[in-house]
Amino acid sequence: MENFLIVGITISFLLCLLVLSKKEKDRPDLIFGFWQINLIVHFVFLYIRYSGLHWSYPHFLALDTTFGLLHAPLLFLYIQAQVGESSIRKLHYLLHAAPFLTINAILVFTFYFLTAEQKINIYQNALADPRISITDVLMTFQGVIYFVWSLSLIRRYEIRIKERYSSIKKVNLRWLKKLLIMLGLVVAINLTINLLFYMDIFSISLLGRLNVIIFSFLLLVLGYYGISRTTEFRGIEIANNEKTERYEKSGLSKEDAKTQITQIKNYMHSEKPYLKSDLSLMQLAELIGISTNHLSQAINQTEGKSFYEFVNEYRAEEVKSRLRDDKYKHYKILAIAYDSGFSSKSVFNSFFKKVTNTTPTAFREK
Repeated sequence: MENFLIVGITISFLLCLLVLSKKEKDRPDLIFGFWQINLIVHFVFLYIRYSGLHWSYPHFLALDTTFGLLHAPLLFLYIQAQVGESSIRKLHYLLHAAPFLTINAILVFTFYFLTAEQKINIYQNALADPRISITDVLMTFQGVIYFVWSLSLIRRYEIRIKERYSSIKKVNLRWLKKLLIMLGLVVAINLTINLLFYMDIFSISLLGRLNVIIFSFLLLVLGYYGISRTTEFRGIEIANNEKTERYEKSGLSKEDAKTQITQIKNYMHSEKPYLKSDLSLMQLAELIGISTNHLSQAINQTEGKSFYEFVNEYRAEEVKSRLRDDKYKHYKILAIAYDSGFSSKSVFNSFFKKVTNTTPTAFREK
């Protein structure tokens, strides 16, 4: 157990050093760094308990019990920062920290200022009659709430980026979804173990050990994705203030939107801007000479599609045209797809089948 904690402390320290030593730190970096500091403190106090040092230094008793209440809120705040949600007020940070602050306030009056002997007696009595603490219940409850909340954040983000980008490979948050799935597994394991404990089937001491092992593994995953993958987001801006209702005050009538979509389609056919794999809503608006708001409205209202769907269907049509052209008969299908603006094989296959109702290989063999 102690070895896992030492590994966790080391990884958190290195991650914290890497993030906070960056010259340009944004909000996700700061939250990530603070999360690592919280993990270091939590793991150090856990090490003191599991190594038996708390018997020699009893004033460290109970200090490890509350830091776990900050992990789920910090993960949520990190995701919120990554998806470009509006900056939140300090009061909101305090609300996320409320369980942590409340339990610590209770311990201040009931435990922290007791003598060493009194703390040892209470701890020995707890070991003799182990029960799941209110902290464990809160952590499990937090895990469920923040898991659902975080998934909804990512879902909203996925909708937004498809309104602004034709290729989402560099801005998707699949890695955060993977982390959330792992968090969901941790919550499910905790719920199951708690139920087994109440049924006298499982030892509560094993619950703590399993949590440490799982968190050490999650930390490794978090380190890989949080550091190596977040660099993809630098320079990417996802506006969060554009709601569906914006069209009501855009000044573009439905008739004008139909006129503009004709202009947009003519430009798409003649200039083929979709061949640029990273074409964005802003770039296309500048090329055509209209606002991003009007461009988005024209596509959404007249075509019933997102910008992502609109552009990638043109790319699929381009691939269709090239597959029929003898000039490209010696080209690999994937090479044609990439030349037509696609940057992902899975996205290409999906849109090509949507447009043709068949696979690229079957289409070429016709």
